[in-house]
Amino acid sequence: MIVIQQLNGSKDDGTFLISLTHSKEVFREALTWYREHEDYRDGRILVKDADGKSLYACKYLENNVGAYGGLAKDMVHVSDFWEYDLSDERLDYELVCRGEVFVFAELEEYTYAVARIVREHFPEKKVFFLDKKASLFFGDKSGVHVLESLSEFYAGYREMITKSVYYITSERDFKFDSDMYIEKHYQSLHMMEGLFWRTKTKRLGNKNQDKHFCLITNPIGMQGLVDVVKFTLFRAMMLKKKNMDYIPVVALDEAGDNNQFNGGNGEDVWMTFFEQLSPYTAQEVRESADVLVLGDQQLMFNPYLLEEFYYEDWSIMFRDFLRFNPRVLEHIRKMKEEFLPDNPGKVLGVIGRGTDYNSSQTAGFLGKPLTGEELEKEVVSLVEKHGFDHVFLATEDQSVFDVFMKSELMDKIFFIPQERIDYSDLQFHDKYLVDIYREKKSDGYRNTMRYLGILDILAHDCTAMVATVDCGAYHFALALNGHSYEFAKAYATTKQS
Repeated sequence: MIVIQQLNGSKDDGTFLISLTHSKEVFREALTWYREHEDYRDGRILVKDADGKSLYACKYLENNVGAYGGLAKDMVHVSDFWEYDLSDERLDYELVCRGEVFVFAELEEYTYAVARIVREHFPEKKVFFLDKKASLFFGDKSGVHVLESLSEFYAGYREMITKSVYYITSERDFKFDSDMYIEKHYQSLHMMEGLFWRTKTKRLGNKNQDKHFCLITNPIGMQGLVDVVKFTLFRAMMLKKKNMDYIPVVALDEAGDNNQFNGGNGEDVWMTFFEQLSPYTAQEVRESADVLVLGDQQLMFNPYLLEEFYYEDWSIMFRDFLRFNPRVLEHIRKMKEEFLPDNPGKVLGVIGRGTDYNSSQTAGFLGKPLTGEELEKEVVSLVEKHGFDHVFLATEDQSVFDVFMKSELMDKIFFIPQERIDYSDLQFHDKYLVDIYREKKSDGYRNTMRYLGILDILAHDCTAMVATVDCGAYHFALALNGHSYEFAKAYATTKQS
């Protein structure tokens, strides 16, 4: 992102990298220079008028910035938009079409680009800037109103309040904000991703000239299984809801990402456990003529993808796209044959998620789970109240497991043997579970196969379900079950203080 900064004085003090002449293409010129001179991106570019008078400075700011909740940068990375064409025929105007009035808090590269697109393609829509610098770029006849504050907007254009008003800031940090679609409070990065996401189409080969593919791919890194599934299927659901003729194909085969499933050996993690989303293979797509690549990010700033993240019913998403492959199905069949009671009757599924949900690293953005003792007390009450014949205990936390093994419910409990972690052990305490498994050199494939079996039992062999916290396993089982439980409850959903 290129931003404008005011000058301390009216002359070039020798600290600027280069000077440019002010024009409507000055952002593009500055961006091109910064792209070609990576080592100088901390410096500023001076911009002068046609008579040589200094007007302002341009400064490059990286889009790959910090994120809410301690998320890693690679989870929220967004394009730097080194190349984009305001007249590209692949622009997606849906988000723009939803708004009637656009109020930009600051004039910078992206707000300037969005405003130009709105005025060119939708002249009936109203555009306002609360930044006097916008006067340098938009003349009196441009149809763009330059104000000083929201108060001035409200006082002078009160009739606009009844319309769909977008308030667009230039913040770059990613924030969880599911209300933004209701409040219509967006960041300029949302607007840019919303407009230009389809322009990432590439020609990778000469096959399938008459087909449009969407290759869903990204480094897995420290993602757990539920994250892998949901961030893959969010993309597929986005394409479906937008009624586009792209054929989704998954390729989670990036080598060297040190993921917990195969260590980043280059084998496709998705195909290891699930069926492909379409009849085409990733290799065939990589040899095709028209491929839209959706990768590199989990959450992105794509507003259509974020809508799926905030609002999608996972059960619909799973029904439409998620299929276990034959190897997984056979493993689940054998697991149930070995560990399920002969006559299970009414079964209460109990997810005892603990370990890193109790970490100081997750405090503030994950719910704090019940302790093993608190959970056991709740389960005893439910068994008595609803007459459950069995309890299926699913937990990776050794302390939770130990509590239930001493419980009065012991004769009703069944479980799947698995590697459990004693989080009170100093060698594991306060670490992420994925890091613990890496240190222990656990078999990621075997652990995942067992985990899928546990999730399937929770979804298809339990009458009801409870969990210490609204974790991924809870949401996955709920979706796989299709919301047909007698009841389902996660005890902890609030944020830690």
